[in-house]
Amino acid sequence: MKRALIVIGDRQNREIVKKVIENSGSETDLAHSAREALEYISSTNYTHIILDGNLEIGHGSDVIDRISQKDKTKVVVYSNELGFIAFATERRLRTFELTEPFALVWKKVAK
Repeated sequence: MKRALIVIGDRQNREIVKKVIENSGSETDLAHSAREALEYISSTNYTHIILDGNLEIGHGSDVIDRISQKDKTKVVVYSNELGFIAFATERRLRTFELTEPFALVWKKVAK
């Protein structure tokens, strides 16, 4: 069973992403800050982490720096922050802009 951690600061975007993932039959956890995301990651194994740079507290780059060593977890950056997308691309992570519908993004990365 797939389990995704959704780390997005904007509540509405978090809920949209959650709905798409859960409708595909996967489980989700939600985090709105870097600290909360790292707490989840330390106690739960995820198949996917969906991450935005703009968080309520902290930044997505703080999370990437801590989780990039996790072996089987797919980290997917879903953001409109171009600097964060460039940061993630340098680390060879999958990146998508918020302008792309998340249902299409999930089809590409959920394999």
